[in-house]
Amino acid sequence: MAKQNETGHAINVDNMYELIQFVLTYGATYNPTLPSLQSPQLTLKQTAGINSLQAVTNQVAAYNEAGNIRVEVFAPVRPLATRVINFLEASGASPEIIKDARAINRKLQGKRATTPAPVPPGTPPPPTISASQMSFAQTIEHWGALISLLQGESLYTPNEEVLSIDHLIEMRQSMVTANDAVAAAWALISEVRNQRDVVLYSPQTGIVATAALVKKYVKALYGAESPEFKQINHIKFRTFKRD
Repeated sequence: MAKQNETGHAINVDNMYELIQFVLTYGATYNPTLPSLQSPQLTLKQTAGINSLQAVTNQVAAYNEAGNIRVEVFAPVRPLATRVINFLEASGASPEIIKDARAINRKLQGKRATTPAPVPPGTPPPPTISASQMSFAQTIEHWGALISLLQGESLYTPNEEVLSIDHLIEMRQSMVTANDAVAAAWALISEVRNQRDVVLYSPQTGIVATAALVKKYVKALYGAESPEFKQINHIKFRTFKRD
């Protein structure tokens, strides 16, 4: 239904353009007293509709891009965690430390953080979005626990930069930043959809409500059986519930 709604949003905006073209053919005869029904204001409203749809499309693209970046940031976590454990075992660390490190690694390996599928404009949050976000957050938590464990082990002193504690800390910060960016991008999608819905579906000023008033005015101006009214009466507008 969400995809269908998104198509409906665009159809409403396109149909507003068609309605305006008929209105323009009426010339000076079309002269409503309500400013919002006058031709220039109708054009401005239709343009606002176009812009609101594009804003949703742009923000969805930004969300998907943030998701792709997050996947890239988290991709090295599992293999690198295994390398860290191998070095720790080779460093002469105590069995207790190694046992604790392996327990953390099992959590990291068991939480396969995967990107959600790209979200087309107009779709609601996937049912798994909260679980997915939590999966990434838990990975960050376990990674932080591994860092804390290694910081308490004096024998963990790798010469390899990629295994160093400083590098692991930098990775954690990158994970936090990438995960926060996805959450922020999703919040912005919700906001631009709210703005779109105001432009299209506000009961007083939205495109759908305005189109209905234009039809009423033309019906009053020319009559219910007039060719002018029949021309525009077939142009359909629908109000869709929020995705």
